Amino acid sequence: GDVPRRWKPENRLAIHEEQASYTPFFTASPTVLIGYRDLCSLLGVSRRHLQRMVLRDELPKPRSMGKRRLFVLAEVMTAIASLPPNDN
Repeated sequence: GDVPRRWKPENRLAIHEEQASYTPFFTASPTVLIGYRDLCSLLGVSRRHLQRMVLRDELPKPRSMGKRRLFVLAEVMTAIASLPPNDN
């Protein structure tokens, strides 16, 4: 009978070779959006602290997507990298 193909690195390579002819309709990397709850969890801060950071221009303003407010993750990470180090 047919034996199921187990995952092996060489099988992954074969799958990628099969998909090599596929061309996505966009070439730029997709923009990752993240909401307040997930960003608070990622940074380990409260929602209020995150809002204060936005008001102090330490973080970029979120985008409006209907009723939701979403941050562009790349912009947030760039802003965080530019914050001064904590010398305590």
